[in-house]
Amino acid sequence: MLEHFQDLQLRPQSQRLQILELLNELMCHHRQALKNLSEESLIGITDLVSGEKDPRNLMIIFSLLKVVMVEWDIVSQTETLFDSVFCYFPITFRPPPDDPYGITAQDLKGRLRDCIASTTYFAPYAFPQLLDKLDSTSPNVKKDVLQTITACASSYDVTTLSQYSITLWDSLKYEILNMQEEDLAEEALVALRAIAVQLSQGLASATPQSPLAQYLRPITKECNEQLHEPQHKQAKPAGQILSSLGTASAVAFTLIVKATVAPLLTLYQDTDGIAKQRALLEVLIQLFDSALEVFRTWMSHQPSSSTDNPLDPFKDRMFELFSQALMSTASEEVSFRVVALRGLLRLAKLRKYFEESEIGMAVQYFNEIVLTEEPTGRDDLKNEAILALVEISKSKPKLIMDITFPAFMSKLPDTDEHRQRDYIVTLEGLARLSVEKAIFDTLIRRLLSKLDVVLSSTTSPAYPQAIISALLYVLSRRDLVGDPNLGNYHEKIVV
Repeated sequence: MLEHFQDLQLRPQSQRLQILELLNELMCHHRQALKNLSEESLIGITDLVSGEKDPRNLMIIFSLLKVVMVEWDIVSQTETLFDSVFCYFPITFRPPPDDPYGITAQDLKGRLRDCIASTTYFAPYAFPQLLDKLDSTSPNVKKDVLQTITACASSYDVTTLSQYSITLWDSLKYEILNMQEEDLAEEALVALRAIAVQLSQGLASATPQSPLAQYLRPITKECNEQLHEPQHKQAKPAGQILSSLGTASAVAFTLIVKATVAPLLTLYQDTDGIAKQRALLEVLIQLFDSALEVFRTWMSHQPSSSTDNPLDPFKDRMFELFSQALMSTASEEVSFRVVALRGLLRLAKLRKYFEESEIGMAVQYFNEIVLTEEPTGRDDLKNEAILALVEISKSKPKLIMDITFPAFMSKLPDTDEHRQRDYIVTLEGLARLSVEKAIFDTLIRRLLSKLDVVLSSTTSPAYPQAIISALLYVLSRRDLVGDPNLGNYHEKIVV
């Protein structure tokens, strides 16, 4: 068949499709016989399908060629095989209106990408040509290139990938640091992370001579340089690079933290301006996000990494830094304090990082912000503090019941004879905290008890109405079917 259909491309599409389907059947049912033909079948198949343009036929061709690339000995014909598929890159196909075959450009791109990423032998041809095409002015072409680099990085072996990792970084970084299109920058981050994931394979510790360490060394060096001017437009994407790569593995996160956190803390200490300090806190928070992904939260059911958290040596400094930024900064610096609060919350959520007493101290800070600070602007800081308490309640409900509930309940008066309505903020905060069942049960009991006290005193209707509104909000957020206390709620509130 391979000899008698050299004129395949001169035949009508329907005949070409029949021949390709026949070849596909042979591949499915007589693969070993074809494989035994070795180079003869390899060259014969590539010659047979050369020049095909119909998308229906190409879907079969890409599948056939991938089998050959993965299962045949292709060392002597690597470039021939690579050229046979890369000549189609990038796919520019657009299906006609009312296309009855349902083949999309994405279908073709996926099959072609699988071929290019199928064997590590393609690396010397794939990476240079892909990087050449990264200079394209077309966003679609650049996106295809970046996604194909990601596929190759995830497939090629560590030894081969390590030879190109720094070259890839040198090209991909411009898509991130000099961002023109946000989605392209995101694709470049995905590609850089895929390289780090692959280079992390089999690594149990952060050895300085490993391919991963060699890959990350120039990256952390350049990102540190960018972060010396934290308000510069390239500083934020530098932080995104560190954060994205930090999620690749525990070893990658360790290498990044060891190279960047101490310099960041020194920079923060030497920086006076609030705006610069906020930018540096935001970078640290990006690293905390990586830590949460690698080492998990208190709530996570997945096992965390067995590797020691490289942030551990900085724990006391981090707690002090973020606490001071939150509680010792002028109240009008709302955006700065919001960033500090978010950082403290992330560290409180990080599994086995803070002690219970330290998380409890953070809870007290959040309580104080909600209950005692004067409202400013849109109350962003108060809202963030309540959200933080809600987050902590999911993993540490006892801290909320032991620290937050007494603090909040003590702010609820027995009467509103002075008509100040300060209780509104407290009731809103308590209502929003009723996420977990243990907290819900405790809150209902305490609010009902407070309602009894308020109703027995001289007060205006507004205060008991506010308590009942809080109870309604809390009850409406839960499925009460089968709740053994439902009758008690009805008796207390309605009867």
